[in-house]
Amino acid sequence: MRRTKSCGRALCTFMAVITLSACASTDSMDEDPKEQTTRDPNQIHPVVFKQFTDEVAEELKTQINEAPLVTDSENSFVIVFEQFINKTETIPLNDFEYFTKRLRTDLDDPFSKNKVTFADKMPTSVQIKDTTIYSLNCELSRTRYVKTNLYFLKYQLVDPQTKETVFTGQTINQKINTR
Repeated sequence: MRRTKSCGRALCTFMAVITLSACASTDSMDEDPKEQTTRDPNQIHPVVFKQFTDEVAEELKTQINEAPLVTDSENSFVIVFEQFINKTETIPLNDFEYFTKRLRTDLDDPFSKNKVTFADKMPTSVQIKDTTIYSLNCELSRTRYVKTNLYFLKYQLVDPQTKETVFTGQTINQKINTR
């Protein structure tokens, strides 16, 4: 009986050592170091990019809420996200998708007391009484100066029925230094 307990303890200790040593390894056997991607020095650092996205969303919301077509109207507005284009040449697809998703999340505030609400899809006919609907088209662009990139978002509100652009704007340039 005593021998069985000591063998059991030894086996448990051995298994624990094997398990912990496997967890301690930081190298992945599946990854080839040559295939690991590194960020282009011109790309935005993820933390800075998150902050930039939040600032763009806040400015976009302010500009649209203060636009004459909104302030001069009695109606409420639904702005439907339509098209997002990446013209920066430095922001990878995954980062740009993050940008658009975060921008949508930041703008889509169901508790907002503004006349403008943002939506991912067209509202139903029941929801649109006394509501004006526009589509939002955005283009993220970059201008490069020496060691600084200036990022900005150009946007336009389009009447979905007539396809007429009713308002255009641009967020301020965001200076982001390259590393």
